[in-house]
Amino acid sequence: MAHRFAFETLDQTFKDIIGVNLPYGGKVMIFGGDFRQVVPVVPKGTRSELINGEQETMIDDMMQLPSSMVIPWNGEESIVQLVNEVFLDLECHVCDARYLVERAIITPKNEDADKLNKMIIDKFSGTEHILYSFDSVEDDVRNLYQQEFLNSISSGGMPLH
Repeated sequence: MAHRFAFETLDQTFKDIIGVNLPYGGKVMIFGGDFRQVVPVVPKGTRSELINGEQETMIDDMMQLPSSMVIPWNGEESIVQLVNEVFLDLECHVCDARYLVERAIITPKNEDADKLNKMIIDKFSGTEHILYSFDSVEDDVRNLYQQEFLNSISSGGMPLH
């Protein structure tokens, strides 16, 4: 799911670049994803109405999750249990692309995602290969790009420097 500002920004960017005042600059846009995850618009609705319809709520519109969806918090042990539940028998499926594509753990913070990625990658057998990133920009005669800045860039889907 993406915030509406992302789509509005994309729309305005296409209008500015192409110079046509039509949605997305008159270009055809195809959006993919699971539309069952798009929450309905309920004017002046509570959080529970937006997310679960008639689900009973507790204090401050909070909902009780079914016990089958909950792992009791026991620190690091709970995280290991979550990874083992989602990636059951990972060692047997390391070459099975379908198995890997059908599983994901979503987290709102990059540092948590990095921690989970490391934990899961450590379960893979084989030789580790380290690939190094660039510390400079070719033909940067005025030194516009400092090494610290280049090392801080962390684009989605790419490992950290």
